[in-house]
Amino acid sequence: YREPGDFWTFHEGLDGFPVPVLFVGGNHEPWGFLDQHREGGQLAHNVQFLGRAGATRVNGLRVAGVSGVYSPTWFSEPHPEPPYLVSRRKQATYYNQNDIDRALACGRADILLLHNWPDLMNAARDASWPSHWTQVGCEYLSLVVESLRPRWVFCGHMHHKAQHRVGATEIVCLSDFHRDPANAFVVLEIA
Repeated sequence: YREPGDFWTFHEGLDGFPVPVLFVGGNHEPWGFLDQHREGGQLAHNVQFLGRAGATRVNGLRVAGVSGVYSPTWFSEPHPEPPYLVSRRKQATYYNQNDIDRALACGRADILLLHNWPDLMNAARDASWPSHWTQVGCEYLSLVVESLRPRWVFCGHMHHKAQHRVGATEIVCLSDFHRDPANAFVVLEIA
């Protein structure tokens, strides 16, 4: 967060991932760079950005995603164009109606990657949730989940582990790796 990190070594080909890595952007990503690839694509060997909203096939699975977080103020507005004015940087982290429409047009998916939580997760509330979380998630992402009907949905953003089943869809919200490494990832074994 707010540090250059080590992605440049992957981008320059000095380092690489042994397996394909797909990702969506969140609210702490370098959107000035990612918005140069708004439709998604390969950012480095074995590293694919799904774009603001998009889908791809990996090993026979259809993987869809929606990047960013929800802001009711900016939901009907277009994304700012990079390079951003300092006053527009936060706006770049939000998804909008066009992104949701693109996600809905992806069709059926096996896996859905979200940064923000769908508001379907409110039904999973338990005693481990912080008391100030009166409502979590976004109704538009719930609409995407219900429309694409993936087997699995993986979310981040809240840095809290939570899980909830909606029909045949298992929604898994992942924790922060630095605080809770065992609950910050999921391994799926697929025959």
